[in-house]
Amino acid sequence: MTTRLLLVRHAESHANVARLVGANEVCTGLTDVGREQAALLAERFATTGPVPDVAYASTVRRARETCAVLTERLGIADAVVERDLRELDPGAAEGMTAAEYEAVYGPALDWLEEQADRPLAPGGETWRALVERAGRMVRGLLAAHPGETTVALSHGGFIAAAVQAVLGVDLAAGAAIITLAHTSITELHDNDGTLHLLRVGDVGHLATPDGGLRSSTSPTAEATPR
Repeated sequence: MTTRLLLVRHAESHANVARLVGANEVCTGLTDVGREQAALLAERFATTGPVPDVAYASTVRRARETCAVLTERLGIADAVVERDLRELDPGAAEGMTAAEYEAVYGPALDWLEEQADRPLAPGGETWRALVERAGRMVRGLLAAHPGETTVALSHGGFIAAAVQAVLGVDLAAGAAIITLAHTSITELHDNDGTLHLLRVGDVGHLATPDGGLRSSTSPTAEATPR
C-alpha cells in the first residue's frame, strides 16, 4: 500500500518581498504574484494530478491562503490547521527585516555544521529542533492517512528540514542548503513502512517561456527563515 505526502511551500507573500525574518506572527498574506502562483499550482493538480484527499496548512496566514486556493479549486475539504507545520521559530527576531536582523545579530545563519544547535535569536528554535519537529510531523501525517494522498502547505525551512529528517542527514556533516521556491512540490511516499523521496522543489507549473519562474523574489535572496 502506498501513502503519498505532498509538502508544498506557500506562495509568495508580502513578508517574503519585505524580507522579514520568520513572520510567523506578522504575516499579512499573499502578494498578487503569490495568488497567481497558487492558482497555477491548483490548476496543475486539477489537470495532471495528484488530487489530494486531505489538506493541511500551517497556522501562518500565507500558508493558509495558499491552501484555501487549492481546496476551493480541487473541491476538497477545508484544511486542517496545524501549528507544527510552521516555519522555524526565530524568537526575538520575529518580524525583523533582514537588515535589522544583521544590525543586531550579524549575518543570517545558513545552518551549517557549527550552527545546527544555535537559534537565530534569543528564545528561538534551533535548526536541529526544527529537523526533529519536521520529521515527527511528516511521519505523523503519513501514518494518519494510510493509502491516501495528503497535501501539507508549509514553509521553505520546514520542508528542507523534513527532507533532512527523512534522509537522515548528519547535521554535523556540513551538508548543502536545500532552497525551495514558492509553491514548490516535495513528494514523499510510504510504501509499507519504507519512505521514498520522489521529488524535491518541483515548480514546473511556474515555468515561463524564457526558462524563468513566475516570481518577483529569488529564493536565495530571502531572509532566513522563510
